[in-house]
Amino acid sequence: MYDKSDLEIVTSIEHIRERPEMYLAGGDVSADALANRLLLDLQSMPTALVVYQQFGDWRILGSDRNWVGDVAEPHDVFERIVTYHRNQRTSFHAEVLLAAFARDVVLFSGSEPERIQGNAKIPAELIEFTRRYPQLVRCTVFSSEA
Repeated sequence: MYDKSDLEIVTSIEHIRERPEMYLAGGDVSADALANRLLLDLQSMPTALVVYQQFGDWRILGSDRNWVGDVAEPHDVFERIVTYHRNQRTSFHAEVLLAAFARDVVLFSGSEPERIQGNAKIPAELIEFTRRYPQLVRCTVFSSEA
């Protein structure tokens, strides 16, 4: 028989860190695997411009469409598993994987960067990249320890 003392409440991020193989193929938490998973979200939007660029340890993924526009509070995608349904499939926004495994995460959804986690200096070439492509309405930038 179970009672309340047998239960342990963990956050989405803690659960993902404990069981990465449930969220990423083979449990691969490398920067490339994280970027590929986020690219799947972006590619599920029809007729969207999608860009991906790597600058050293940093990766930037952006689109001319807000791929989390269906989320009432867009920052939730970094804190918990938020599902979406596109192209006849149900999945979850991959930003929570970045929150679980990336060292630094920065969001550009306007002219100024918004730090989600970490404290590394944002390379100037990333800021310049977002300014060079003003048609991008949302860019997620991250560096990874893996």
